[in-house]
Amino acid sequence: MRPTPIVIAALALLGVLNFYTETASMSGAGADVYKIGDQQWRFQQISAAVPPHGAIGYVTDQRGSQAQAMLLGAQYVLAPRALMELSRHPDSPWVIGNFSRQIDYAEFGQKRGLVEIEDFGAGVVLFRKAAQ
Repeated sequence: MRPTPIVIAALALLGVLNFYTETASMSGAGADVYKIGDQQWRFQQISAAVPPHGAIGYVTDQRGSQAQAMLLGAQYVLAPRALMELSRHPDSPWVIGNFSRQIDYAEFGQKRGLVEIEDFGAGVVLFRKAAQ
């Protein structure tokens, strides 16, 4: 016995409804809690200002899991560059600052032996190691 077109249409409709209910929860307000999707436009300009490969220093004003999420978001966008926390890679001449709030970036950098080169907006700042 062959299924009728009505049965086929009903099964297709059920498949569509099932797909919608399964994906609706994944695209809600909490779908991108770390704003990984927003990082592409934040780091677009600085990407052209740093070497296309190799290790680059990294600093942030955050700590703990928030700092880790910010680092991973920046690393994702700036790949294949390797972002290394400045404390773990102190010899990098270039350092990217990824900040969650507006602060005095020059002072922040100075405390870490860095000179602010350019503020790209949205909390993204390029530093260079200060001459010793």
